[in-house]
Amino acid sequence: MNSSQELIINLSESDLQKTRKKYVRAVVFNPQTKLFLFSYFPNIQGDNKQGLIGGGIDEGEDEIQALTREIIEETGFTNFEIMEKLGGNVLSPKDPEFDTKDIIKQNAAYLVILKSQANLSETSLSQREIETGFSVEWKLPSEIKFGGFYSQYNIFLERALQKIQDLKL
Repeated sequence: MNSSQELIINLSESDLQKTRKKYVRAVVFNPQTKLFLFSYFPNIQGDNKQGLIGGGIDEGEDEIQALTREIIEETGFTNFEIMEKLGGNVLSPKDPEFDTKDIIKQNAAYLVILKSQANLSETSLSQREIETGFSVEWKLPSEIKFGGFYSQYNIFLERALQKIQDLKL
């Protein structure tokens, strides 16, 4: 799938007529430790416990502005480089834990390289993120278990791993 093609996950023809909300995600890689940063939601029931950093694109933002804001809000990291888009047309149902409107999500993701963990900014979590126990964890790719709704993120992780190998990071 190239970035102009749509990958449709668990959607019916009638679902495709619903309003689309754009989201952007980060596959964050630390080249010094060779670990990836993932979101963790311990208070969520079922398999939706691990995800990617990111969130909705606010009105007036482009993908890069939204991704930068989300990384800083959720991690506090300010010294990173957004490298390459890993895909941008993954369509999926609403997230049962976070979406209250009947929408479908259009997810994009980027490879992000962490430059330094120094000079952290204060995080700014939403009330729902706080309720679900949101935190971030550094892990090897083999330790990540995207389940349930978040299983769609496997395609972004696979592309990030290939790009990191190509860049010899």
